[in-house]
Amino acid sequence: MKKGFAVLLCVLFIFTFANCGGGSSIDGTIWEGVIMGDYMSITFIGDYCFFNDGYGVYNEPFTYDKGSGTIGGIHYGFPYTINGNTLTAVIDGFSIPLIKDTKTKAAPSAIRGIWTGQNDWVFAFVNDKVYLIDNDKDEDFGIFTFDRNSGSFISDRYNYNIDFTVSGRTLNATVSSIYFSGNLTFNKQ
Repeated sequence: MKKGFAVLLCVLFIFTFANCGGGSSIDGTIWEGVIMGDYMSITFIGDYCFFNDGYGVYNEPFTYDKGSGTIGGIHYGFPYTINGNTLTAVIDGFSIPLIKDTKTKAAPSAIRGIWTGQNDWVFAFVNDKVYLIDNDKDEDFGIFTFDRNSGSFISDRYNYNIDFTVSGRTLNATVSSIYFSGNLTFNKQ
């Protein structure tokens, strides 16, 4: 009897939380478009949503209802819906399509995903991009290079120059910039 109850409880949790960020069908996707003449992208990875409005990158909390394809909470709470490879934002009564990036090669499996580090640092590798949250909770991104077990990138906003090596589920990074310099260790989530 107890085992049956535990299985039922587990199934209930799966159905209850399946529509939250990580592990959903939008995990690891990038959507791009132009809004009022400005480039915009939205990247979902794990429980993170990185919104790039061309002026900066912001980590936005979000909810996702797979059944209706509705995403809530992003960018001032405007409604977003997914239909196939199109994510549509409705802003001030205008429907603005963002197209799913299906052409860029996925990040190598050795680094793909979320890495959490010391002092609240986070790296998120998706396709050819890496998003980061630094120790001050500031968001940034860059285009990374990676070969075998090492790579590097320079972040767009704060000019973090980061060299890193990966061994299993550990990433060691050397960070240098005017804002922070030092060595950090990250673990894969």
